[in-house]
Amino acid sequence: MAEETQGKAQTSAETETVPAAFFDFDDTVFYGDSILYWSVFVVRRHPRLRFWRIPYLLSLPLWLAGILSTPFLKRLALWPTSWIPEEERNAMAKEFAEKLVPQYIYPEIVHRMKKHRIAGRRVVVLTASPTLWMDHVGAFLPADEVKGTTMEFPAKGLRFPNYRGRNFKGRDKVVWIRSQGRFPQDGKGCWAYSDGGSDVPMLEYAEHAVAVHPTPRLAKAAKKAGWPVIRPRRPREGVRRLMVKLVMLLWARRLPVPLQRISMDADDVV
Repeated sequence: MAEETQGKAQTSAETETVPAAFFDFDDTVFYGDSILYWSVFVVRRHPRLRFWRIPYLLSLPLWLAGILSTPFLKRLALWPTSWIPEEERNAMAKEFAEKLVPQYIYPEIVHRMKKHRIAGRRVVVLTASPTLWMDHVGAFLPADEVKGTTMEFPAKGLRFPNYRGRNFKGRDKVVWIRSQGRFPQDGKGCWAYSDGGSDVPMLEYAEHAVAVHPTPRLAKAAKKAGWPVIRPRRPREGVRRLMVKLVMLLWARRLPVPLQRISMDADDVV
């Protein structure tokens, strides 16, 4: 009798799960790294914070050499934000998300999100980008849920921001998905989209995986696994795109051409 009750409970739990489409954000839904765009946004509003470029640029070679970790580099990238009073910081993040971010969202990916919702899948954005602005992104994206990395900013700017929990990246996304109890444990009926190799665990979890402008590491994994690759149109490719990113990285000044200025064809079908 107990076994029968347990079996019914398990069947009930399985029927309550809903297949979902999981999307990474940076370079998947959004053209580029949103922290870079935020850096430009902050420096334009507060030019005095440009001094932060010095320690940040000095740290990049150490990061490339593997001496400094990516989570630490993210804390350093967000350090100027700590110098902005909380009320102003939150207002800036809302403005950034509502006015600047939409200019760099891939229309093709938004189209796919809408198709997934029509098909009855829950659309979830899982990103390592800070909730500081990601909490506002869901207002204009056709997403049912957005989860990012939660950062705690100190009262005084001399200190770096800290993580509340972990940097939400890589395998942590799959751990979170399975811990919810709302999605199929085996990924059946689920889709996953990403550009980076760190999201291979999430792509392997989903029954259907799609690589979006994949990095070399992900391109290799996609070829081996037979995952389709899509490349939404963007204003720059190759060396020209790298040069734009380098200018943003070094001087935190110029932004790429908004995607709305180039012709888009969003007729791809899931």
